[in-house]
Parts: sequence; structure tokens; C-alpha cells
Amino acid sequence: SPTMAASPVPQQAQAQVPAAQAPPKNGAFVRYGVSDPISLQEPSEADTLLSERMMEELEEQFPKETAEGMAHREYVLRELERVVMEWMTETGIKSGMLAEEAKRCTMKIVTLGSYRLGVVHPGSDIDTLCIGPPHVSR
Repeated sequence: SPTMAASPVPQQAQAQVPAAQAPPKNGAFVRYGVSDPISLQEPSEADTLLSERMMEELEEQFPKETAEGMAHREYVLRELERVVMEWMTETGIKSGMLAEEAKRCTMKIVTLGSYRLGVVHPGSDIDTLCIGPPHVSR
């Protein structure tokens, strides 16, 4: 049957293994980045409890940003985008582009780090990357 073929342990061996020693459940293989995962095993109950304790400790040491703080960060990102667009247009005009042509150029600000991961605390910064047209450089 299909369940027997997908099982890492033959059916006969599964029946002989006590429940306490049953093989750990493996998750689906997923690759993030260039290296293989350390393990495909699902977390044990002890792993889950330790993770919960770690999250509680992290929350105590590094509390999450408030809703007001997040709103301010979003405002800062919008203002940064406005300033960069203005600078990019001015740079295009100085390089010989027509004003309308310079205004049509696009750019994108990408967030990275803790902000991108959603683990922002009141003292953290906002890491950003600005992607713009070739006529704009440092």
C-alpha cells in the first residue's frame, strides 16, 4: 500500500517498536538559503517547551514595539521613500534627463533585518536597501 512505501520503518518493525521509542516524525524537506536543514525531525515536547521559555525570556528582555511605535516606523519609511524619490529625480535632471523622464524612474525601498522579520523592539533600527535606476549612485 502507499502508506507502507512512504514509511521510513518497515511495517513489521513498526509493530515491534514500543510507543516510547517510536521513530521521530519528520517534516517536509524545505530549503531556505544554500545549506541543507540541520534536521527534518519535528520538535519534541521538550523542544516545544524550551522554545516557549525562550520566547518568554526574549519578550521580557526585548519587549515588542508598541502600535504607536510601529505607526511611527511606517511614517519614517514613507518619508524616506519620499526623500529618496526627490533625490533620485534631482540626480536624473543633473545627469541630463528631462524632468518628466526623471520623475518616471522608479525605485524601491526594501526592509531587512528585525523589521522585515517582524521582531521589532523599541530600541531596534530599520535596516533598508534602496534599489534605484542606473543613473543614481552613491
